Amino acid sequence: MLATILKEFFRREMLFPSILLDVSVHNPNRDTTRFRVSDAGKCHRMRYWKRQGIAMERDLSVSVQLLLQTGNLLHAWFEYALKEMGVLVCSELELADTYRIGHLDCVVKDSGKIVLYDFKTTSGKRFNFLNQHSGQPLDEHICQVMTYAELYQALLLPLDEVRIAYISRDTLEIREFSVPLSTQSEVKDDWTRLIKAWEAQEEPPQVDTWECKYCGYRKRCFPVKGRKYEEGESQKMVAEISPGVFIEFQIVVDGH
Repeated sequence: MLATILKEFFRREMLFPSILLDVSVHNPNRDTTRFRVSDAGKCHRMRYWKRQGIAMERDLSVSVQLLLQTGNLLHAWFEYALKEMGVLVCSELELADTYRIGHLDCVVKDSGKIVLYDFKTTSGKRFNFLNQHSGQPLDEHICQVMTYAELYQALLLPLDEVRIAYISRDTLEIREFSVPLSTQSEVKDDWTRLIKAWEAQEEPPQVDTWECKYCGYRKRCFPVKGRKYEEGESQKMVAEISPGVFIEFQIVVDGH
């Protein structure tokens, strides 16, 4: 769908416009008093600490910042093309409720359907893996786009379909996935558990997954090796025993 619209866009005679930088980035002073929709499906402890305003313990490298900015510019260009083609309903619309806030990428009208899109730029390697092996979007991306859909529908706006579009930064190829609106019930469970922890001011347990290696709270969550725990001290842990399946357990230091 998105690729078809862009093909029609390129058939038109035109001069390529410059994309203004201020159009391609979100407000750096964005609301931190609510959970970010862009963090949906991720570690609850990370999201809890972020909501508390605790700073992450590492800065993004220049290369990572450039990659993020590349994604922002691509998003802005797609939105421009969709607007020029007359199919853009809205873009960068702020959506919020009591606990959550975020900006959806865009909503388009295509073949009589109202479709909410979430764009994900990714490396060529990950794009090829997604294209050849898994054939499914990441769970956290489903959580994010379905949260946007829930908040969008709460405005009593019509919506027929939800789609995730993966864009390769290397080749600019596009792979789209349609996400059933029925998935919302599973996504609500993720938010319910997090919001319940926040209302009780109970810090979520530690989760040990491959993503921890890249988390800005890694050092805070995993103290320096060699730390001595006092007798009787306990630590809640969550381990991923298979993709998407977690078990919670508690370690208690025994003095014997």
